[in-house]
Amino acid sequence: MNRLIKIIGIVFIIFMVLLTIPISSLDKKMGGAYGTVNQHDFIDNYFGNITASANLSRAYPLMPIRANNPVSVDKEKLGRLLYFDPILSGDNTISCAHCHHPDLGFTDNRALSMGQGGSGIGQDRNGGQILRRGSPTIWNSAYNHLQFWDGRADDLEHQASFPIQDMKEMAQDKDELVQELLQVPEYVRLFDDVFGNSAGPALTFENVTFAIAVFERTIIANNTRFDKYARGDHLALSKSERHGLNLFRSLKTRCFECHNFPTFNNPDFKVVGVPDINDQEPDLGRAEIAGKGYERAFKVPTLRNIALTAPYMHNGAFQTLDEVIDFYA
Repeated sequence: MNRLIKIIGIVFIIFMVLLTIPISSLDKKMGGAYGTVNQHDFIDNYFGNITASANLSRAYPLMPIRANNPVSVDKEKLGRLLYFDPILSGDNTISCAHCHHPDLGFTDNRALSMGQGGSGIGQDRNGGQILRRGSPTIWNSAYNHLQFWDGRADDLEHQASFPIQDMKEMAQDKDELVQELLQVPEYVRLFDDVFGNSAGPALTFENVTFAIAVFERTIIANNTRFDKYARGDHLALSKSERHGLNLFRSLKTRCFECHNFPTFNNPDFKVVGVPDINDQEPDLGRAEIAGKGYERAFKVPTLRNIALTAPYMHNGAFQTLDEVIDFYA
């Protein structure tokens, strides 16, 4: 009897030792730093089966592109110049990048954006008109079926026309803008090169928005560590990140229902109960555009590069991702 107990004890100890080996091997803070070929093979085989069954790698939806605004390299370069040029604003002090800056996740890292009269960028911007919502990121906005938090713009071309003319944002008259651009010989040449073969003048307000839209369609995130993991590089995510991905996709959290792969958003406008901030008047969101039934509904934003785009929600109500998770919990 004693011999049997000893044998069972030894087997149990061996089992526990073997059980701890893969855990200690895989438990790294970041993906990719695993020591041996055998460990790599173990991860590839084990997580390869999970990936195959989970359908993580999915094709992007078709990017909406106007038939009358085809993409070209020269048009993209022109759009880039316009995007960063404050000549687009009435007092020549605000560019598109002031609210959608590449160093700030193509947002401005403010709860509520600041428009006309302000100076500086990001949270240091001051002295200007406070707007009613925060700036959504440009990252992957090309895949949105509607633009703005309330979906009032049909596409990127349509969207570009709003802030330029809004008196609280860039406060520019579209005809005056065209006249200003015509005074810049380099812009005249570039517009002629890009749009010169079309009927009518090359330098028009419509073509300004067309060029900006083509540039914005190049702001794409599709090669992150998640994307590499989804394509089969099972070392790309750490153990804790894989655990987070499983929770993200679980029926307990249901995060994936609004932020599905690969864009991590969806075409819907959702009512999630984000609180108003300070003494701000209630924001009815999509209802202001589409009417009854959409009260306080807002576009589902992408989670691509989400760590760069704080604060969060349409009014910046939450400063950190931890606060967002606590809100949904």
